Amino acid sequence: MKKIFSLLVLVFVFTISLSACGNLSDEGNKTTRLSSKTSPKQTIQIAFEALKNGDFKKFNQFIQYKERREGVLIYKDNKLFGNNLNGKGKELIESVFSNFSYDIGEVNENGNVTTVQVKITNRDLSNVDNDIVRYADADNPLIEAIKNSDNKMITTNLKITLNKIDGIWKIQMDEALTDALCGGLLPK
Repeated sequence: MKKIFSLLVLVFVFTISLSACGNLSDEGNKTTRLSSKTSPKQTIQIAFEALKNGDFKKFNQFIQYKERREGVLIYKDNKLFGNNLNGKGKELIESVFSNFSYDIGEVNENGNVTTVQVKITNRDLSNVDNDIVRYADADNPLIEAIKNSDNKMITTNLKITLNKIDGIWKIQMDEALTDALCGGLLPK
């Protein structure tokens, strides 16, 4: 029972630390280093490098998030990673992406929609919830479990969709991409 409670608390804390509901200011909506001349491949490279470097604000500027409805609540522009993470939130996300890598393959551009084959590799973090109990006495058990996870890697081959919005390419975020980026850490 204690393990289930700990897991529920973990999921709640992790979800809160990764979700940044709300809109950015107009200043924050300005896209950096993107122009109508930036190719879909360059867009992925810049976004994924921003993610590897812990620049979540920049990463979010390259992503198209879908609006979703859960009951009466509407999540619009719900970011996977908050724009201004600091402290434990930033340390948590940086630990998730410490071994992240990617390889961009074939690009198929068709008007305002492009699909790109991408191979994403990250540590397999799908069992971190089982390991968290070992680090119950740590300052942040989740971060310790991630940092001390075995370095088993998982590679996922994906077809990523990019949409041209106002002349700028944006990566369409979906569950498969989220799962691959996070090494299976997020609850399904």
